[in-house]
Amino acid sequence: MSEKHRETIVCPGCGAESSFTVYDSVDGSNVYLKEKVLDGSLFTFTCPSCGRKEQISYYMLYYDSGKRLMLSFLGGLDAGGPSPAAVFFREHGELLGQLDYIQRIVNDQNSLREKVMIFERGWDDRIVEVIKVTYQKKIAEEHPELKLDAIFYAQGKNKEDLLLFYSGGKVAAAIDLKQNDLYRRAVELYGPELPPLLADKTQGIDGAWAVAFLNKRP
Repeated sequence: MSEKHRETIVCPGCGAESSFTVYDSVDGSNVYLKEKVLDGSLFTFTCPSCGRKEQISYYMLYYDSGKRLMLSFLGGLDAGGPSPAAVFFREHGELLGQLDYIQRIVNDQNSLREKVMIFERGWDDRIVEVIKVTYQKKIAEEHPELKLDAIFYAQGKNKEDLLLFYSGGKVAAAIDLKQNDLYRRAVELYGPELPPLLADKTQGIDGAWAVAFLNKRP
């Protein structure tokens, strides 16, 4: 069951105080809430006084028992000290490591949405991260003038499996992972070197992890 509470938010535009719903946890089997995570509206505060919209970052646990998935978003309303997530993992990290779940820690909303979409697709986020790093290197070599900000997996309007390459805050390029069976070929190449998802207790699966993984290969 999803859990939530109310927080008081001071609008940075007009200074008015109003209440905002903070979700401590979201059950991914709730399609309505899952869609609000994916479209960002679960983190969007709209001031009832002036209409200003602000993105509010807060700690949230996203879980899906059917997929054996647990995503911890390390946001926090209080920037003056350790986030609730940091305290929670310091106190309960050993117990979490014993759970029979795929566990990931993410630091921003885009990464949270990306992980949700990857596992909804039934894919392995480790494989996706390796593909991202591989193409990041390729683009850097072939197009040094293109300075990439980020790379994210996303589904297109027609359910394409896309890698979106951002530069200057905009999508500068896109690759369809179904083209030439890019994802399947990556699974065949790297999959045998990876432990089963449920057995892999690595929580930080990101670009840095992928670079380290590739550097260890012979």
